[in-house]
Amino acid sequence: MDTSTEFNTRAIVVEQGVQRRGAPPLPGGAEIRGCTLLARSSPRSQSVVEQSPVARSLVVRDTEIRCDIDGTPAVRRGPVGALPYRPDRRRPPPPHWTKLQNVTVDGDAAGGVAVDLRLAPESAVIDCDIHCPGADRDGVLLDLSPRSTVSGSTIRTDGHPIVVDADLTTPLDDHLLCLGADTVLERFGDDGSGVELTTAVPALQALARSTESERVCLGLGPTSSLPSAESVSNSLRISVDVLEDDVPIGRVLDRP
Repeated sequence: MDTSTEFNTRAIVVEQGVQRRGAPPLPGGAEIRGCTLLARSSPRSQSVVEQSPVARSLVVRDTEIRCDIDGTPAVRRGPVGALPYRPDRRRPPPPHWTKLQNVTVDGDAAGGVAVDLRLAPESAVIDCDIHCPGADRDGVLLDLSPRSTVSGSTIRTDGHPIVVDADLTTPLDDHLLCLGADTVLERFGDDGSGVELTTAVPALQALARSTESERVCLGLGPTSSLPSAESVSNSLRISVDVLEDDVPIGRVLDRP
């Protein structure tokens, strides 16, 4: 067996699909709680916790995950629709979100991202501690996952703490990300070249501020003001590297 292509270690895989044609959908609501998961070495690993493209919603809480495998996410939401949900339906019915609460993620893995969420609107990272000292490793990726929240968490990375991939057809009044003021973001070795995303580079705009919940919700800036909009084929990748007085500081990134 060629372990570089055929081997795929995952600690936990959540699937809720492949049913007979016309059957009622399986309910959402899978939950992982109270676990310690260690991923030390593998010739190939898609993730430590894998939420399959045919799965619906997932909560991970009160759990510790260590990943030392380069390029491997600790938690991954596979892109919905990448596998058929059942013979007569490509995508599982919503919800498709992933919610992490009181989860610790660390390890020596380099590259990739620790929490990789794709096509997972209304996801949340709440009261989590994500520490990624490995080279060029990002913290949380929200790929086409609007209306998501990061709050009460500490995310420290060599790469970017938060990366948002936004669809430029998203309505301007639909928030991409809500950030809690109690969230701590730190990028190791940052050269300080980031800009205020809501002012100097109007990639984002503050849609709402809640003093009660102490959070700010961010949406796309006016399309005409978005940098290099025509060159990114209707999508934009933005990093949030630090919060300064509730103002997100980051960069507009090249897509990989």
